[in-house]
Amino acid sequence: MKKFVLKIITLTFLLLTFCVSVTAQGTGYVTIQGKQFKLNGNNYYPMVMNYSIESVVHNSTYFISPDHSFNTSNDFECTNLSSCNGQIQNDFNYIAGMGFNAVRLAIYPKYYPGTGFYLRFKCLDQSVCDSIIINPDDPYDPGLHILLSYYDDILARANATVNSVTSQNAPLKIIFILLGYHSDLNTTELSAWNDLFEAISAHIATASNNDALFAYDLINEPCYSVSPMKTKEDACNMINTWYSTINANDPDHLVTIGSCGYEDVTSFDPAILKLDFLSLHFYPDFQEYENRSLPSVQQTAITRSLNKVYWTQQNSALPFIIGETGFTASINYPDYATQIIPLGFNGSITDQATYALQTLNATCNCGSSGYSWWSYQDVSYSDPGPSFGGNFFGLLERNHAPESSAEKQPTVNNFRNYTPGITGSCPVDYSSTYNINKLYYNPYQHPSNPTKTITGTITDQNSTPIPIKDAYLLAWTDLGWTFDPTPPNPQFIWHSDLHYTFSDNNGYFEVIPYANILYPAIDIYPAGTGNIVNITMSAAGAERINYGWCCNNITSNISCTLNKVNYDVSINNHTVSNGTSENFQAKNTLTTSNIVIQSGATAEFKATNEIHLLPGFDAESGSDVHIYCTPVFLDCSNYSSFQMQRQANPYVTQSVETEITKEIEVNFKKINIENSLSVFPNPNSGIFTVELTGGDTIEKIHSITILDMMNRIIETHAINEKTYKLDLSSQPKGIYIIKVNDSSKTYNQKIIIH
Repeated sequence: MKKFVLKIITLTFLLLTFCVSVTAQGTGYVTIQGKQFKLNGNNYYPMVMNYSIESVVHNSTYFISPDHSFNTSNDFECTNLSSCNGQIQNDFNYIAGMGFNAVRLAIYPKYYPGTGFYLRFKCLDQSVCDSIIINPDDPYDPGLHILLSYYDDILARANATVNSVTSQNAPLKIIFILLGYHSDLNTTELSAWNDLFEAISAHIATASNNDALFAYDLINEPCYSVSPMKTKEDACNMINTWYSTINANDPDHLVTIGSCGYEDVTSFDPAILKLDFLSLHFYPDFQEYENRSLPSVQQTAITRSLNKVYWTQQNSALPFIIGETGFTASINYPDYATQIIPLGFNGSITDQATYALQTLNATCNCGSSGYSWWSYQDVSYSDPGPSFGGNFFGLLERNHAPESSAEKQPTVNNFRNYTPGITGSCPVDYSSTYNINKLYYNPYQHPSNPTKTITGTITDQNSTPIPIKDAYLLAWTDLGWTFDPTPPNPQFIWHSDLHYTFSDNNGYFEVIPYANILYPAIDIYPAGTGNIVNITMSAAGAERINYGWCCNNITSNISCTLNKVNYDVSINNHTVSNGTSENFQAKNTLTTSNIVIQSGATAEFKATNEIHLLPGFDAESGSDVHIYCTPVFLDCSNYSSFQMQRQANPYVTQSVETEITKEIEVNFKKINIENSLSVFPNPNSGIFTVELTGGDTIEKIHSITILDMMNRIIETHAINEKTYKLDLSSQPKGIYIIKVNDSSKTYNQKIIIH
């Protein structure tokens, strides 16, 4: 056997996000290579603006409008299809002028149990004055056509975008949120949404401006929107089914979800979902008692948020972007020094600009492949009160015609002048072993409480337990009772608060009770104050376990094991015998040692992140070996034994590992290339060339069968040629399946008539 010297570079290098300055040239489909988005062969760094629209009806015409609350008068900015398309176009032009190259927005109906989908419309007086049932299974359904026309209008506006500052063409990419309201998502509703996603994706696959689509966002923030909580197996099946449906209809576009990050790990675990990338949501993390005017408090809130980015980068093999982040501020309240900031505000305009710049730089350093801001323009959804600050996330004040005087200028300038790039390490407050002074483990800086702190370790359930790091522990602290004498219903009120921590590299954790700052003086049951009453714990790829509830405090320390799937796989001292075929795969890293693939044997090695071929890897002459670094999604049945898992995901962040030269024996036989089906041009108006290509001996086509998406036979052709001209110009536009048979095999391919 001949010896080859192979240079093995850890495949993490191939998966890094190269945060470089990107200018999209022309239009095309966004793809992913490792963690790097690509557009027309160039690196693409998504800079995404979140934008709000509403469904409107006027004079029996249905159309979409910018959110009426963008306007200072709370009136719709437009009154018909033409003027509203013009207003949306103006907003898109201005979004491009702010430095963004993509827009994320929501278009979806609401599902009503027992009835189905309804699309609701507002009249120009903002009352809900009409609704239409949508039947996604009927291609001629009027409501479905209205919904699909909305997607078409947005994609057309995106492709027609002109940068308002440079006056240059600047086509935007669009992320469509497909589901974004609270639901229990039972079996019937899940199936209905799957039918709707099939109709939407099949339509967009043939839409004239479909190159403007960046991605489908399946569901927004399931940690808040899906109740009751799903098991990990159910969540896995749900997302996998929806992903597969969309991908079968529209394989040219990407799929994501709006993830809460570590809050999702107890159900919609980002480590188990079948997606192209993850969209992570985070916001400034302030506590109610903190003085937000202090620079130290502002910095602490930013660091808490970036710790979430770091956790995601460590615990999900998926590439990710920042899908939402933002900061509430207004030019009407410019400075803490001169005015009282209203309840709910994060800070001043200067604070907002600082937050934007720091998170822009830091998220790229922490491994994010893109960034997204919430949101375009201020709104007015409520009177002053607890949610008042939520009206002021926009980069524009409420003003229907964007102008420089309406900008939150310092923040907008930071976006306009930003060049993506790795500028340093991820700025998190973290250590590999537990440290009470690190925000990663003690985010709200609770003081040490030796008598009430719960400590413990978390390991997996292997025969040789391994510590689980980055396990998420969510705790409730009992803050005691107060009495509210307000008539007519005087009542006792129980006060509690949620807080969280993580396990360190040794699986060790400390859950420190919440500091009772808000209610210490008026607590009528001081003996019950400050006790931890519930802990929920899980880890990426691991089951969920609850301690506590009901009625008793947790008084003893916890050491537990979590059932989990092994994402890092080692194959040692194994022989693939002559005449057999074996596949080896790992969700994260696959390592081999002393592997022999005998002559006449076939072996496939596949992993998402890394494949290590250690000395002793011997592929004999005449063996057939395939090695892939490609996303691996485990079957959802792997999580069926969970109460509600994962081994640490050892990413090397933004660094190139040292090149290692290993001497191993590898021999390859000539691969007997089989025939493959080629149908071109695809899509087109109905005239296709069909041929079999690529084999050592190209066979003739014996028969062709055309089926629609309901698997009904449309046409059959019996032939005996290597190439055949297929005329389907008389068939309706849409997606079809072509089945081609030669003497021994059937080939399938999707074709599109537009």
